[in-house]
Amino acid sequence: MVFRQRVIRVLLLAGVAMSLGFNPASTAVEKVREGIRYFVSGKFESADKSFTEADKAEPDNATIAFDRACALAAAGDPEKLEEARTLFRDAALARDVGLAGRAHYNLGTLSAEQGRATLGEDPVEAAPEKREEGVSQLLSAVGHYRDCLKLDRGHSNARHNLELIRLFIKHIQDQWEKRDREKAREEKGLLEFLAMIEQRQTELRSAVQVLSEEEDSPQRRQAASELSDSQTELREEIEPLKEKIAAEIAAAQQASAGNGAAQDPGQSSQMEQAQTLLQKIADEAGSKMKTAASETKDAAFQDARFKQLESLDRLNDIYMALAPFTNVLQRAVKQQEQLTGTSETLTGLDEQSVDEELPDADSKDDAAKENENEVDEPVEISLSDNEFSELALQQSRVKDWSRILSLKAQAELPQVDAQLQAAQAQNEGDSDGGKTAPVPAEDDDDQNDEDSTESDAKSAEEDALAQLEGMKASLEKAIELAPKAEEHALAAAASLETTELAKALPDQQQALKLLREIAEPLKKDDQQQGDDQQDQNQKNDDGDKGDQNQQSQNDQQQNKSDQQKEQDQQQKGQSQRERAMSALRRAREREREHRDLQKQLQQLIGGRIRVDRDW
Repeated sequence: MVFRQRVIRVLLLAGVAMSLGFNPASTAVEKVREGIRYFVSGKFESADKSFTEADKAEPDNATIAFDRACALAAAGDPEKLEEARTLFRDAALARDVGLAGRAHYNLGTLSAEQGRATLGEDPVEAAPEKREEGVSQLLSAVGHYRDCLKLDRGHSNARHNLELIRLFIKHIQDQWEKRDREKAREEKGLLEFLAMIEQRQTELRSAVQVLSEEEDSPQRRQAASELSDSQTELREEIEPLKEKIAAEIAAAQQASAGNGAAQDPGQSSQMEQAQTLLQKIADEAGSKMKTAASETKDAAFQDARFKQLESLDRLNDIYMALAPFTNVLQRAVKQQEQLTGTSETLTGLDEQSVDEELPDADSKDDAAKENENEVDEPVEISLSDNEFSELALQQSRVKDWSRILSLKAQAELPQVDAQLQAAQAQNEGDSDGGKTAPVPAEDDDDQNDEDSTESDAKSAEEDALAQLEGMKASLEKAIELAPKAEEHALAAAASLETTELAKALPDQQQALKLLREIAEPLKKDDQQQGDDQQDQNQKNDDGDKGDQNQQSQNDQQQNKSDQQKEQDQQQKGQSQRERAMSALRRAREREREHRDLQKQLQQLIGGRIRVDRDW
């Protein structure tokens, strides 16, 4: 990018203006003229010295400050640029409108050049932190150019640079967005990529809701057009999503073939059917996005929001079909924790005991009535109908995830049980092994190394066994408790739909209790791994042995850290969940269309397509 600079021309004009306002014999005028001669010949340091002497003779003269700032800026010394900016700011406060306008112009030029330097020779390759810093500097230049035009509407260079920067910012941000999308497609796994699309769709839907609440205006129409373009860009991620689905299923088939077992034609056919169905659902999500983009541009905001919601439903269907049991469980627990906490905050009620026995089906209605009677005074809740519908939508999501948990548990339990039995048999075989023969004293060091390696291997086997035991316990609990959690989540969603927050809270608390109980065996495994790692770290602190095992432990810790970052990113997306229309009304309107799809998805759960974790 090239920005117009007129520093020399502005400096000469400033010097001439000054000579008309002083006694020709004065020291200040002579030094200014001397400084101008040095400046024109490219001797900027000498020019600065002359202007500095002039400033001593006339310390309150804004024109001298302007001239000296030009010399400092032209010298190009980074350490003196800030001093030049300070002097230009002083000159910008001058009563001379022309001088103040030129000062703002030069401030804008300095900021523009600073922004260009920050972004580097290839701005497209700029790091995220440099992008933000560079754009901020360019926007500062825009502000100065506008101030210049306010003082001098005929300043063509300021107008040119202002338009040039505006076009450049738009261009480079489009390039960054395109590059980031390409990078995300290459680096993100299927579930992480899917979560990214869900988050962006949620944000767009929230933005459409905000726009729908504003009065019609040129600004709103412009914003609607931009949102429509963003929705169209998001739709472009559907094809990469389909490619990732195909790649994951192909990887699952290859892994199955690599186990040495004969290829099951039925399983292969099921995988192909899964790919076809999931890609069809992805196409449906893209179709909803396309319609939403058109309706947003036409200001049919509520229709657009409904289509956006349908696209989110399709994306959630894909997630439920592909995500492993543990991923779905983690997402359900986090969502229910947020919803329960929100209800407790809004109602002002303390968390009720979740250790009480769950009511049976016959006493559930009586218990609900009893809970209603326990509320002494109604609590005033400042939520709109749309906000209640949003909470109902989120609660309905927990209901969906709870339902799929039991299906996934039934599908995964046989394989986990088989793995556990094999691991237990292996562990028992190792325990029955023969005794080690005595080793001569001179081989003690080698023997200690062997003992350490065997101990590490044994510890790893015990950890794997504990993980399988925890997984089995969690799966068994899910088969038993997930349907009950689904019932409570459904009841809570119904209460939220009718804006009965206090009535929804007990069901939310019970759903959270059940989900936590399902997840508890998995948490114990994580805690055990943490304790084992702490013991190993302590052992390594006491000696120099076990370095190789310590590296393995550090790698595990880093993997957990990476997973936590993905969790935080996903939770951030959840915390920005769009304000929804009625979840139950939406379910009734598309029930017939969705019924067949759900049946097909449930049939695919047993396919056990393994994908990367998103938490």
